[in-house]
Amino acid sequence: MRTFLIFLTLSWIAAIGTAINSVPTGSRQAELLKKPSVSAFQQDRFYQFRGGQDVGTEEAALADDIEAAIEAIKEPSAVSKKLSNLKERTLPAILMLGVVGGLTFYFEEQGLVILTLLLQIGMYHEMTTVMGGKLQSFMKWWWFLSSAVGVNGPRLFPHESKMIGAASYAMFTFGLVQKVVSLQMTGQDAAGFREFLRQTAVSALSVLFTLLPSSFLLSTLNNFGMIWVIYSAALMIFNDTMAYFFGITMGKHPLLPVISPKKTWEGFIGAGASTVLLAYFWLPDKQDAIAISTFVSLIAPFGGFLASVIKRSYEQKDFGSLFPGHGGFVDRLDCQLILAPFVYLYLTLKPTTA
Repeated sequence: MRTFLIFLTLSWIAAIGTAINSVPTGSRQAELLKKPSVSAFQQDRFYQFRGGQDVGTEEAALADDIEAAIEAIKEPSAVSKKLSNLKERTLPAILMLGVVGGLTFYFEEQGLVILTLLLQIGMYHEMTTVMGGKLQSFMKWWWFLSSAVGVNGPRLFPHESKMIGAASYAMFTFGLVQKVVSLQMTGQDAAGFREFLRQTAVSALSVLFTLLPSSFLLSTLNNFGMIWVIYSAALMIFNDTMAYFFGITMGKHPLLPVISPKKTWEGFIGAGASTVLLAYFWLPDKQDAIAISTFVSLIAPFGGFLASVIKRSYEQKDFGSLFPGHGGFVDRLDCQLILAPFVYLYLTLKPTTA
């Protein structure tokens, strides 16, 4: 298993390195910019005109056209800007892969459990911050803690699931009673009641979108092993990378222009085909490869589209700024959140051969 993890991490780093090398370097870009798109005579006449010599009306018009052409050459194209953005995203991606690889290498399953719990905290904080603004700190985290105990507890300690469920219920009940009494003692009016309901709704949606689906990673880990978490996560990362690559190189037709203007049909289709092909030759079982890669390609991206709806609703570009070029935890894991329950349910319901 450790040998496989090392191989997987090195493969991703090599692939990212190839992407970096495909982007023109600064010297190469400078060389391209130096190539003239007009004749030497026209450039000479242009500089004569700009030097103050009287070269006539036609020459003056020509000089203006040449000046515009030169400025157009100097202006980076949309593709080059996106390639530069791809280059900026590379280092954080390598660092994230290194962290995940290190945790799984040294701590194996326990490392993924710790990572999942930390990601849940980060995602919940980002979601509530974007949607709720300044939520009451105690209740925000009390609802999270109550939910985390009820959702994660039975998956981590299945033999104590009844006691854990009772503890989670008790925590919810305490929070409810405490808040109702607080509303009475502080003399809140209708506006205060509405604010309480708004904050509770923000916390509930954040739990539903981040905590609940990510808990299925723990179920998959405990019931089917770490390899299935790695398979699904790697395919999702690959799909996201290919969507970006095909989008910046071939994208012309917007996929969902109102929700996510930068997503294109070319990126969506190219990423889907690449992901299915990779899974078919990578995963040992071809049925598993087709089922999981098809879901990764066609359904999981809608987690990202929903995240875009939330961000646009609150006029935010990203959920966070922890990873340069990548945004926050939710920006990186929105599609994984849709994928995690599917992988567990698929493996659970999959017919077993005798």
